Amino acid sequence: MKNIRRNLGLAILLVLVIACSSCFMKEANADKAIEEAIVPIEVTENTGIEIVDIEGRRIVLEKTAERVVDCTGLGGTRILMQLGAEDCLVGTTDHCIKALIGDGPNSVVFHPTRYCASDLLEKGLESIGGYNEPNVQTIISLEPDVILVGWGGRELADSLYEQTGIPTICVGRMDGHFDYDLFEIIGKVVGAEERAEELIDYTNERLAEITTLSSKIPEEEQKSVYFWIYPALGKAPRSNGIYDAFGYAGVTNVAKSKDDIALYETSKEQIATWNPDYIFLQSFCKERMDGFYTNESLGEDPILQHIDAVKNERVFKLRGPCADWDTAVQLVEVFYVAKMVYPERFEHIDVEEYGNEILEKFYGVEKLYTDMRTYLDLSEL
Repeated sequence: MKNIRRNLGLAILLVLVIACSSCFMKEANADKAIEEAIVPIEVTENTGIEIVDIEGRRIVLEKTAERVVDCTGLGGTRILMQLGAEDCLVGTTDHCIKALIGDGPNSVVFHPTRYCASDLLEKGLESIGGYNEPNVQTIISLEPDVILVGWGGRELADSLYEQTGIPTICVGRMDGHFDYDLFEIIGKVVGAEERAEELIDYTNERLAEITTLSSKIPEEEQKSVYFWIYPALGKAPRSNGIYDAFGYAGVTNVAKSKDDIALYETSKEQIATWNPDYIFLQSFCKERMDGFYTNESLGEDPILQHIDAVKNERVFKLRGPCADWDTAVQLVEVFYVAKMVYPERFEHIDVEEYGNEILEKFYGVEKLYTDMRTYLDLSEL
């Protein structure tokens, strides 16, 4: 009887072992089948064009953009023109179109882009409205591959993408830096990387001609400057704490802050405390300077008439920003400021010659600096 029970137990145990082994084999085979079904995705360089825009947003384009809508105001259009890629542009803002044709408030402002925009205007540009509230339906109807966004930044870019499904790229700034990153970003978007690198290399070469000398100026001999943005009478003074042209020229920007604040309001009392050696007044055009500060009006101001720049009649005009910063204009202004502030150190520099060469390099137009100097009533150096 005991043997029968033992044999029965062994038989049951054997059945259980076989059953469990069968389950384990089925699970193992199933896992193997799943592993064999998973094929690793091979990532190649041709899967897309990765862009990281000025706001740090990552965008992947399927191909180089052939149709572009510019919502920046003027900055994006200007860089497309400098890159020789303006044919990609199918739509832009009212502000940009008026700047190119010289209409409305922009009719008296000197924009270098206006001097090389004839082909672009002849082709015809669709207006997409304002840069803060562009017309979404118009943008969609133009079927762009890419939308460029400026002052609205990340919020506007994300909103336009959600409404249109079209890749949006932030390229707007108002901080006075040279546009190396913008050339690289937009150059990559439209397939003009070589031209972008050409302009960056050219800018660095020209800057080196100045910094070779400006870097040797002893700190105690460096002059200081206040750049008065939009110097209208009766308005609080504004300046830009970031303007690379001054640093390259060996000049101290008194408005530069430790927090790298860009455009901001100051006060006459603060300017008097800074007591700059030079003041540069932003100039749009000589005809529009009525109602703006001049050396004479500053000499009559009870707060500012005692500062060194005014007493020594070192108040001059400078174009500076107008519809974003223009690297071409800012590069010219490095030479202009250096020669103005340190005439003996840079006596060999012919600002007009360099200015015409630089603007022709970026815009393809001869004698453009001569036109700008005359139009803005800048000093001859």
